Amino acid sequence: MQTVRTAFIVVTLAVIPLSFVLGVAAGVAHLVLVASGLSYNLGLKKTALSWLPYVVSFGLLPLVVTLASTPPQRAAWWVMGAGALLGLAAHFANVLPDLDDDRATGVRGLPHRLGRTPRGSPRSVRFWWRLLS
Repeated sequence: MQTVRTAFIVVTLAVIPLSFVLGVAAGVAHLVLVASGLSYNLGLKKTALSWLPYVVSFGLLPLVVTLASTPPQRAAWWVMGAGALLGLAAHFANVLPDLDDDRATGVRGLPHRLGRTPRGSPRSVRFWWRLLS
């Protein structure tokens, strides 16, 4: 555990100045993205808001890239929206294989709360399929 704690401290101290190598605006956006991912690991994955860090982080990634370009510019809103939707899909895809194991360890994110259908397919996939079709 001490090794993990030390690695966390070193990486945290390194990510702050390294983010600003991209420029001030891109650095701030990157740090928000990193904080969002960290919030998932520090507890949001156990809540109904488990999807939020994925949506925020994937949605901000195009902004970080465009703000770091020369000259810096804002990402198109629809690219950030597409990134956010991709993040939502990535969250569900990432969680699906581990639903049962996560439930046993107390993780109750949104996909866990939606559960599985009697046929074994995740209810969340069917929900999104119906919503998008």
